[in-house]
Amino acid sequence: MKIARVVFELDFGGVEKVTELILKGFRSIPTMSIQTISLGKGGRISEKLTGEGYLVFVLNQKAKIPDFFLIYQLAKLFRKEGFDVVHTVGAEANFHGLLAAAIAGVPLRIGEEIGFPKHHFLYRWIFSFTYRLAHRVICVSEAVRRQLFQIGELPLQRSQVVYNPIELPEVKQKLVQEGEAIEFITISRLTEIKNISSVIQALAAIVHETDFRPHLRIVGDGEERKSLKKLVQELQVDRYVTFHGYQAEVFDLLTEADVFVLPSFTEGSSLALAEAMHAGLPSVVTRVGGASEILGDSGSGVLIDPTSLDELKKAMLFFKDLDLSVRQEMGMKAKKQAARFSVDHYCQELFKLYSDELSLENRS
Repeated sequence: MKIARVVFELDFGGVEKVTELILKGFRSIPTMSIQTISLGKGGRISEKLTGEGYLVFVLNQKAKIPDFFLIYQLAKLFRKEGFDVVHTVGAEANFHGLLAAAIAGVPLRIGEEIGFPKHHFLYRWIFSFTYRLAHRVICVSEAVRRQLFQIGELPLQRSQVVYNPIELPEVKQKLVQEGEAIEFITISRLTEIKNISSVIQALAAIVHETDFRPHLRIVGDGEERKSLKKLVQELQVDRYVTFHGYQAEVFDLLTEADVFVLPSFTEGSSLALAEAMHAGLPSVVTRVGGASEILGDSGSGVLIDPTSLDELKKAMLFFKDLDLSVRQEMGMKAKKQAARFSVDHYCQELFKLYSDELSLENRS
């Protein structure tokens, strides 16, 4: 089975990380061969994958919908390579990749939606048409699946929820003493939708209004990095906040922390949350979108309204007076819950999906 995985770009981020994990995970299934196509730029992940011997096509196109020349390029590539499956991920890849795969006559076409599209009427019609060209559309959470159905882009019977995988390495547990300062950590792209400014504001309110002196680690990069650093200075909490920038591997930082914070205004699914849970961290998590599905019924996190600074502040203060043993118990529950997001489980689920759908196509 020869598979093309089509993404928007391969620099850094959740989609790129999942792509890397899938390529490595499929090595254990000898009947599968997978290649990656980046519509836009390459970068850290594409260079890493190429260096490890994986075949990666970087097209360096803007991929603005609609780009008919890009569709032509992809269709030509699909025919040349003779893929059995084209699996597209994200809006630009879904639109261009699914149309090109249909034109090229690829036997199985899988789309994947990773977030909550805010499409106007025309784009809803465009993606409703696009998804009709897919045999199946994967949604990274039930929340994403419900929204696509509600806005009329995707029938439920054509969709399937498959949660993103994470690495599950052995991690050392932090040795914590009662009364030690709590280390909060957040890991994300530094963009407005991730709402990192609210964590900084909540931390500042706690530091200036209470006797609680926690520390905040911010891991990630993006267009808001400068403005967030400026906010830290303006709120006079420089000594309580550390910016770590982009980190390819995050588990060492996670194991130095005590509580994970995810305050996003919207979140289709969160690799960082699942990784933090595997590291044994309880969490403060947005109740908007699919992040709460990652927590499940584990009881390992506090859900908040991301638009309420007061709720975020109270959730962070919750851990101030929490007994260390209770916090550690929450972390153990989180780690147990995270085990269901293993790469092996994910790859087996995709393999079954591909095999079942191809069998149906061959019989029809």
